[in-house]
Amino acid sequence: MAIKLALLFVFFGIMLAVGIRCRRHATDVNSFVLGGRSVGAWLTAFAYGTSYFSAVIFVGYAGQFGWNFGLASTWIGLGNAFLVTFIESVADFANPMMIGGSFDTLATTIYLQVTGAYDKAGASAMAVVLLSLTLILFLIQKYYLEKRTYATLTGKASRARMLIADKSVTRPLTILCSLFSAFVILMYVSIPFGALFNLWGRDYSLTFKHFEYMFKYSGLKAFRDSFVLSLIASPITALLSMIISYLVVKRKFRTKGLIEFASMLAMAVPGTVLGVGYIRGFANGVFHTGFLQGLYGTGAILVIVFIVRSLPVGTRSGISALRQIDKSIEESAYDLGAGSGKVFTSVTLPLIKDSFLSGLVTTFVRSITAISAIILLVTPQYLLITTQINEFAEKGKYGVACAYATILIAIVYASIVIMNLVTKYFGTSRKIKGDSENA
Repeated sequence: MAIKLALLFVFFGIMLAVGIRCRRHATDVNSFVLGGRSVGAWLTAFAYGTSYFSAVIFVGYAGQFGWNFGLASTWIGLGNAFLVTFIESVADFANPMMIGGSFDTLATTIYLQVTGAYDKAGASAMAVVLLSLTLILFLIQKYYLEKRTYATLTGKASRARMLIADKSVTRPLTILCSLFSAFVILMYVSIPFGALFNLWGRDYSLTFKHFEYMFKYSGLKAFRDSFVLSLIASPITALLSMIISYLVVKRKFRTKGLIEFASMLAMAVPGTVLGVGYIRGFANGVFHTGFLQGLYGTGAILVIVFIVRSLPVGTRSGISALRQIDKSIEESAYDLGAGSGKVFTSVTLPLIKDSFLSGLVTTFVRSITAISAIILLVTPQYLLITTQINEFAEKGKYGVACAYATILIAIVYASIVIMNLVTKYFGTSRKIKGDSENA
């Protein structure tokens, strides 16, 4: 810092000396103008460019540009993160149910009101209160934070991403993130140990009896049903997400806003609220007409819930990816004679391939780990892993619950690893063989 200040003072000193010397020799207008009006066009242009950009930097234009476009472009991401975190926290069902003790939340109270008191009307009233909280935040994010969009993928050549190398920044952040990561890893590691210990807190001898009990009593059926239903919902959700994203970003029609709002609305609806709504809507048919009453209690309604719950995430990913693609890329294809279908399949779709793959795996993971939305809809005909974990935990058989959770964690992480491998070798950002050699 001292070197920078010294150089700055030296620069101002030289400028001051040059100014004083030139002032002594300036006797008329020609002497005042650069080079006595005889330096030529090239030097004049360079002098103008350096003076202009120096003035721009000194008056703060660079900072204003960074604030209006660089920093402001992060508000959408921050708003989305805050929205998801808030909704997940308010609508969280499993954690308060397991470790909340006497601390009640709206999500758990709604569930107990339906299953314990058999009061669907009271549960519906509580669901309205919970929905109001999440819906208000959703509307703020939707109509306030998303007023501006920014294109970062323009098709123009750009330099490689510059990483932060300042140790005063990287070291504190690394320590902070490492502490959070260590805590999360500790929580995950305790689950398989809880399944292997005979009795956590008293008898730490290793045993496989919890896994044996799990597979003996409907364990395989729970994994099969969860895997099949999640696998059915994943491609449907990913495909619908990309179609909705393309229509919202690249097409203009009257109901575009309505389609986008409807596809995102499930993000603001807590799982228990959605479950109560499906009970009230399908138990006796739509509006008690008997229409679609046959869906209630079947696997189809669970697949529908999985799709509805995961659709906003996939649509969000697709919209974000499409909004980063400058329209000039597609306009170039249109100028060369390509039709809408050709442009979508040859230009747009390859650029959002990563979003499609991400939506596919995200839907599978969210579906196989869902509990708040489906715990009110699941029947003995279909056993799901998450409901089995909740059931055995309520019975006090935490070893069996940990056994279910251990295999569930393995399935989830295997899915993520497969997605990363597919994205690495077949995604948009994959490395082309020979690029590193030519670089």
